[in-house]
Amino acid sequence: MDPIVETLRTYIHEEFVPDMNPEELTATTPLMQSGILDSLAAIALGQFIEERYDVKIDPHEVNADNFGTLNQVATFIRAKQNSAVA
Repeated sequence: MDPIVETLRTYIHEEFVPDMNPEELTATTPLMQSGILDSLAAIALGQFIEERYDVKIDPHEVNADNFGTLNQVATFIRAKQNSAVA
């Protein structure tokens, strides 16, 4: 599995859904639509991402397009890292 996706999956499982079967949290599980991430959890995830991946996330970027699934979050992180390098 993608290392970013795996890191995010572990963090989300431990912090927000510890009672959920970890195998149910896949790279394509809807995070916001399913209620795994509410607005406060999404902000906390954004802060974790900023610290862990050394990127800056603007408040308007914490949305279902960027935080919809683990795959989308990983793609978002990579795009932020690439734009910081450019």
